[in-house]
Amino acid sequence: MNQMIWGPEIQFSDDLGGAWTSGQRQPRFSGDSGQIVDRLWHIEPGEESEPGVMYVGVQPAALFRSDDSGDTWSEVKGLSTHPTFDQWQPGLGGLCLHSMVIDPRDTNRSWVGMSAVGVFGTSDGGENWQPMNQSARADFLPDPFPEFGYCPHKLLSLKSHAAFSAATRRAKAGSTSPVICLQGSGLSWAFTPRTRTLTMSCLKMRPWVTK
Repeated sequence: MNQMIWGPEIQFSDDLGGAWTSGQRQPRFSGDSGQIVDRLWHIEPGEESEPGVMYVGVQPAALFRSDDSGDTWSEVKGLSTHPTFDQWQPGLGGLCLHSMVIDPRDTNRSWVGMSAVGVFGTSDGGENWQPMNQSARADFLPDPFPEFGYCPHKLLSLKSHAAFSAATRRAKAGSTSPVICLQGSGLSWAFTPRTRTLTMSCLKMRPWVTK
């Protein structure tokens, strides 16, 4: 929940919504950062190999992790203290982390989608992150191929069948929301056939890009 007075709060239910309980420690930045969690955008469950692990993306763009099924949360500081963080700019919906994809073969490896930043990835469990936007375009910027500064609307794995199929249909209909595939290196993107625009919007990841 995004509460105006008390701030955002994650609650969970063990009886299909009959009763709800607030977590003991909500997603909050460390006291010395000066940042305040404004909104919760996306909750991502961990893989089956990591029971109890969950992630939440927030605004301003940052990632939090829980190891106890959402009761307590801790900041993934490797992302929110990235050297480029001070240069990140919001999209029309704000500066937010709205998507996450975890590699089921290696849970230390994951990607996040942020607006209007782009895609960042980690291969060491979140300790270090790097921009992964090569070959995508941002025609609204003076440099159409910046290291970051893109506005992906959603980052999906191919296991998200329904959402991906809907995005594909929109792209083939000629809308301004193309679908872009992550190439085998895991660093660059390629547009799907029939995509008619060159701005990063809905992204899919092949299962699974090689290391």
